Amino acid sequence: MMQDSDIEKKIATGAAIYRVTTILVTTAVTFLLLLVAVKFLWSWLLPDLFPGLVAQGYIAAELSWLAALKLSALVGALGAAARLLVSGRLWVAGRRS
Repeated sequence: MMQDSDIEKKIATGAAIYRVTTILVTTAVTFLLLLVAVKFLWSWLLPDLFPGLVAQGYIAAELSWLAALKLSALVGALGAAARLLVSGRLWVAGRRS
């Protein structure tokens, strides 16, 4: 027969797994939405905003899926870093900064 402490541990473990799974799924869905948004907004906005630079070849008119993936990863990493800095949860060298 299971004791109450064992049941509480299993409930706590299940809740932690649920939270981690929720965070991972939310992150993946957000990243995919960002990827699609970057891909299509680039080809829609950049040629209109910078027609001279696109015509001269300084800015690509179309963005490949790999380039959109890299740009999305960069934007996501910068957003995460900014959120950590603003929230004060950035730990540096064992102390809170």
